[in-house]
Order: sequence, then C-alpha cells, then structure tokens
Amino acid sequence: MDLMSIFNNREIAVGIWGAVLFLLCLIKPTLRNSFAQVAAAFFNIKILLSLGLMAIYIGLLVYGLNELGLWTISQLKNTILWSILVAAVSLFRITDIKNAPSYFKAAIKDNF
Repeated sequence: MDLMSIFNNREIAVGIWGAVLFLLCLIKPTLRNSFAQVAAAFFNIKILLSLGLMAIYIGLLVYGLNELGLWTISQLKNTILWSILVAAVSLFRITDIKNAPSYFKAAIKDNF
C-alpha cells in the first residue's frame, strides 16, 4: 500500500515534524525528564478510562453507521484523526460546562 494514497502531504509533514520533536525529547535530558512526567500523567487510570470509554463509544457509532451504510472503511483515517484531534480534546474540555453558560453554542462554533 502506497503511503501517498493513504496520507496527503500535510499529514506526512506533520508526522515527520512530530517524529523529529519526539526524538528531540528523547535526546535532551531536560526534555526527556519532562516528557516522562507528561507520559506518566497521561497513563493515569482516570485518563485512560475516559479515553477507553470514548473509544468504545466511537467504535459503537462507527459500527452503527457502517450497518446503516453511512460509513465505509475508506473513512477510517479520517475517523481516527477526528477521534484524536477533535473528540479527545472536546472530552477534556467538558469541565468547562459548569463555568460557561453557553458552552454548547461555543462548542458547536469551535467545531465549524
């Protein structure tokens, strides 16, 4: 399978820069220690449980949409990218509901 048929140039560039930054984090001792602390915080059971439940929810949605003929395997890349870049960020911004009276209106605007 050709990499260019799956990812566009922008996505490949972001992946390359992400790999460079990740390697930089592993090479520099101060960044490595900070990266280790961030990784340890990420693997907290509460965060993993939230992300796991979100993944199950998205999986059930994809399954249902697939059964209805509204989702195909060609949309897998976009579904994964959306899950990481939009759904996960929205999940962790959910605590803003208490503080913002028009949270849902702002969230809908943010998604467009």
